[in-house]
Order: sequence, then structure tokens, then C-alpha cells
Amino acid sequence: GCPTKGIELVHDRYVVGEELLKELIHLHNENFVGDNSKKRAIGDVKYRHGRMEDLANRDFLVDGTDVMLCNNAHNVFSDRSELKGTTFHLNHILVGLFLQMKPGSVLITLDKLPVGPDCNAVYQRRRNNKLAQRDETPVDCSFFIADEKTFEEDELVSWTYGKGVTVYRYTRTKCKEPKILCSNPKCKKARNSIPLDARKEHEGHVVLNSCSCRYMFAPARERKAPKRFEPTG
Repeated sequence: GCPTKGIELVHDRYVVGEELLKELIHLHNENFVGDNSKKRAIGDVKYRHGRMEDLANRDFLVDGTDVMLCNNAHNVFSDRSELKGTTFHLNHILVGLFLQMKPGSVLITLDKLPVGPDCNAVYQRRRNNKLAQRDETPVDCSFFIADEKTFEEDELVSWTYGKGVTVYRYTRTKCKEPKILCSNPKCKKARNSIPLDARKEHEGHVVLNSCSCRYMFAPARERKAPKRFEPTG
């Protein structure tokens, strides 16, 4: 089995998780006693009670992590979780953890993250704005690929809240250092294809960086369909 680690803020849930882990290991050993041919190896499981944003837990959560799962559903990591004295909330901290994960790693969440457009979207913007270099590829434009999948009601367990659940997947590209390119046609850094470090530090936390022109998170414009003429008489 693969090694697993996790963190839980609520003490009662943490205690239940500890007991559940002990019981699962006990049942596993009991069911396969004397029959090592069918016995599966259980990976090392490390479980902590604490806060995700606590800097003391950063290395524990990031080091060696291939896949991170985070239940941030129903906006519990958004504005209402804003850190005291800052403009950052827990989803920003989660993005910071993703920035510190290794190339090729995956972050799966239940709420969309404030991480900006992925490499394919940035690449398309740069092409549309005539900024892309001849040999430029999407991987040159940002440090991650984003996709999502919605599970309908008949695909979910009975106690799931709501009639459907959307899961968001963010995958780090193979680039060793997370970089981003600006796509603002008026920005000198964008015109010169100068890569920016995707990470910056704020009060000890790693958070997402942005270009000084502040264009990078501007939503892509959607072309509205022309109104159809409807005769009234």
C-alpha cells in the first residue's frame, strides 16, 4: 500500500478518524490471518490534528505528496475563512501548498480554486493577443492543467449533499519550477515572454504571484450571441 497522511481541524472528527483507522487495520489483520497470499500490504498512515494553514504543518502536507485531496465544498475555504489581518482565505493557502508540490502531482478539490487560468487557457490568450512565440507551447505558459467532472445524483452515495457534485482536478506540469507568462498585450513582460515566478511569500505563507500589470486573472471575455429579431406584429 502507498503511504498516506492527512490533517483534521475538528477534534471530534480527528478522534473518530483515529479509531476508524485502528479498527480497519484490526479487521484487515483478522480477515487474512494465516493467509499471507491474499493479505495486502498497508501503507504507512500519518494523521494529525491541526490547521492546514499552520506553517508547522506545511512540510508534513507537501513533502513527497503525489496526490492531495481536499474537502473544501460549500465555500468553507472561501471568503468566510479569511485569515485575520490579511486578504487571504484558506483556498489561497491551498493554492500555495499546490505550488510547493512536486512536478506531476495532483490536487483534487470540491470547490474551484483562485488559481487563475491554466496553461492551455493562458496559451490561447497569448495566441489571441499575438504574444505567443513560434516555439511556445502551453507548458511554457503556466504551471498547471485544470479539468473538472460533475457526478450526477445517481452516481453518488445517498447521504451526499445536493443533487450533483463537481470535482476539480489540478495537475502540476512537469516543469521543475512553477512559472507563469502574462497575456496582457500592453505588458512589456508579456510582449517579451518573460516568465514570472508563480510563487511569492506573504507573512511566511507561499501564495500565488501575479504580474505587476494585474491582468493575469482578468476573466476571458465571452462573445454574446447577436439578438435575434422577433417580429411583434
